[in-house]
Amino acid sequence: MQSLFRVVVFLAFLVLQISFLGAQEANTRKIDINFENQSLYEALTHFSTVSGLSISYEPSQIDNTVRISKKFVATSIDVVFEYLLEKSSMQSQRLNSIYILRPKPKIYTVSGRVIDRASGENIVGATVTLKGSGFSVQSNGYGFFSLSAAASHYEIIVSHVSYKPQKIAIRLDRDYEAYMLSLDIAELSVPEITLSERTKSSVSDFGSASSNSLNWEKAKSLPFYKAEADVLKALQMTAGVTEMYHGSDNLLIRGGGKDQNLIMMDDAVIYNSAHLFGINSIFNPDAIKNIQVHKDAIPASFGGRLSSVVDIRMAEGNKKEFHAWAGTSMLASRFGIEGPIVKEKGSFIVTSRNTYFNLLKKDYKPFGLLGSYSDLNAKLNYSLSEKDEIYYSLYWGRDKVKTQTEFMNKWGNVTSTLRWNHIFNPKLFFNFSFVYSTYKNNLKLDIDDLLHENVWITGVKDKTVKGNFTYYRKPGQQIQFGASAVFHEFIPGESTSMRDHSIPRILGNEYAVYGSESRKLSERTRLDYGARLSAFQRFKGRSMLNKRLPENSMISDEEFVDIRFEPRLSFVFEPSSSHSFHLSYNRGIQYMQLIQNEELSSSSLESWIPASHRIRPQEANNFSAGYSFKSRWGTVVLGSYYKDLKNQVHLTNEAQLILNPIIESQLLFGKGRSYGTELSYIFKRQKLELDAVYVWARTLKQIKDINEGKAIRSSYDIPHTFKLKGIYEVVPNLFVSYYFTITSGRPTYFPIGFYDYQGVRVPIFDDDDKFRLPTYHRADLSVDWKVSSLKLFKRKLFQELSVSLFNIYNRKYPIMVTINQDQSLEDIYNIRTLDGTSFGLRYTVRF
Repeated sequence: MQSLFRVVVFLAFLVLQISFLGAQEANTRKIDINFENQSLYEALTHFSTVSGLSISYEPSQIDNTVRISKKFVATSIDVVFEYLLEKSSMQSQRLNSIYILRPKPKIYTVSGRVIDRASGENIVGATVTLKGSGFSVQSNGYGFFSLSAAASHYEIIVSHVSYKPQKIAIRLDRDYEAYMLSLDIAELSVPEITLSERTKSSVSDFGSASSNSLNWEKAKSLPFYKAEADVLKALQMTAGVTEMYHGSDNLLIRGGGKDQNLIMMDDAVIYNSAHLFGINSIFNPDAIKNIQVHKDAIPASFGGRLSSVVDIRMAEGNKKEFHAWAGTSMLASRFGIEGPIVKEKGSFIVTSRNTYFNLLKKDYKPFGLLGSYSDLNAKLNYSLSEKDEIYYSLYWGRDKVKTQTEFMNKWGNVTSTLRWNHIFNPKLFFNFSFVYSTYKNNLKLDIDDLLHENVWITGVKDKTVKGNFTYYRKPGQQIQFGASAVFHEFIPGESTSMRDHSIPRILGNEYAVYGSESRKLSERTRLDYGARLSAFQRFKGRSMLNKRLPENSMISDEEFVDIRFEPRLSFVFEPSSSHSFHLSYNRGIQYMQLIQNEELSSSSLESWIPASHRIRPQEANNFSAGYSFKSRWGTVVLGSYYKDLKNQVHLTNEAQLILNPIIESQLLFGKGRSYGTELSYIFKRQKLELDAVYVWARTLKQIKDINEGKAIRSSYDIPHTFKLKGIYEVVPNLFVSYYFTITSGRPTYFPIGFYDYQGVRVPIFDDDDKFRLPTYHRADLSVDWKVSSLKLFKRKLFQELSVSLFNIYNRKYPIMVTINQDQSLEDIYNIRTLDGTSFGLRYTVRF
């Protein structure tokens, strides 16, 4: 671990040295000098005499009304010279041994928003380049951008993965505020902005090397289960992201567990992102506008998880005209409406979705379950002025699973976000958010006892306030700083009728202050650095249902306070327009643990417990390096990572999650490590896009009381993964998509024997991890047809039809293995799978 850290530090130092090669040599010789109410001319003459530097300038360009009164003792010549230059508004250029002074050019700023031309919605993550200045910037989460440069004629180039590139000529001879850059949505056949246009101006100023935007409009054409477009399943088709099991929506990102991903929708944390145990995600495809994923070099503004950040933004609604749409798939029906509140100033969007109960009977027949879900998204926004905007977004979702005779389980998320952003000046942007998020699961126990209903309740409730400033200080330099406070209420598990078997609720507050800077060091190098100071405060446990703690509770009832420092560092070096290198390091702290055994990894039953004196906060030190090469034949991306994990939790095999007040005593702790290499090849032409990915990765952990303290494989240790996806436009608006994946089977625990207890087979487990599931592979195919030529009530009618085949060669893969309690049968295990080949159909009409 230490040797790897030394290598990363050495490489970063080496690249820094290369990037500064040829820079002006620093003069560190120290002098004593005293300026006593001198004019600039007198001060420069005095400084030249004392320092021995030869300085040349035009006296008429010096403002002698400025007086200098300052004393320097044992100060380097460079520091004194820089002070005089700042006072004189001059800049220097070294020619041989002479320093030539010239007036600094006047700097002007152009700031505003990048918007969708058709709808007026803000565009997140658009790259805005001031061609000829060497500077570019990405629009923030609200479409805002700010660029400063010397007065001159420029060309603004705006690009985004989902939009056609745009070029605009501008004469920068004054400050431009509220400057709107409008983009048109790109078709698949429209190429992205060319390599030379995008990169020849130099390395981009702001935007993480590991931050990936998903082109959601294009991704909707990929093959999905039952043809229902799914954001998380689209992410599973990308490099470094793996699914937990066949058909799952869980994200395993670079060796991290599903609980180590910070998944957010409009700033609200989503604790359970799956409908019906992962058959689909909670994100309505019609409600989503932007998806940003940070796998490493995580910005300092994000915290609380170890592995990744998945930042999802809802659509804002059309500010110019009303639209409505309806759609159906083999999973659910959808409906939505959007339009202006006040034209060009505010808008709304409302979408809803509901499953077809009967169509899911076949899918859940092997499990003896019937499932359904519904959800609702709504968002409002309004421009109070050119400098003030407010946003309100809401999500509500509910899942129900029944047995053949009676209701059994229901769960869901509710989130609500109120945001206000304000532009203080063209260089300073501020956003304030108040966020409410809750996840709750109700599991009905003893379903045959109608007199004494017993419901097992788990969940988390969050109330969050946070403020974030973005300061575009000068060309090539962006500063972010802010603070947040999260007020948690944890419900690890409580029974409505069995008080002594409940786990007390726990209150905990999580605070953070952070700051970061993105600085362009040279034409080809950029350094992003920052830090996050986080703190967690856990209060004494309490039972909301029963007013007092159960006497046999083993949950820690002591207050706990912990403060951690989380540095972030990223370095990008682009020696040419075709080559790019990046190095990054970040430390992550996670103050909460998901307590869940492997058998229930796909379940909605999730118990979150915060850090305490016994359960120390999880910690990860993440190192990564990458290289990309771009040519007319495609793009090759090579990346490697290493994660050192501390305070990892392991739940003993015999532990029960339900009606178990001593759950904390059944937790074991240890350390882990994850490392891997990812190789991607991306090929794009006007009608064809191919993406091939190979990943080699390992995830190991060491638990003191397991396997004699030796390393064992994590349950999501998947050494080999290969993915291939492609989209081809056969004729205009007719697309064929293909996806294939093959991965190593993940490790699992199987009993090494059984004993009989009152006629029940009770498994005996070994601590070693000897078993691995079979190799998993699957191929999917879809055809997507878009028609927009029809008219209804004088309005253009847009239609989309998608047909898919999921698992086209009928590969059956186990997703659940249970023990057969009928001892008269030879088969000990019941192996359950979803259907093999699955047909899907999706139709959407929009007007």
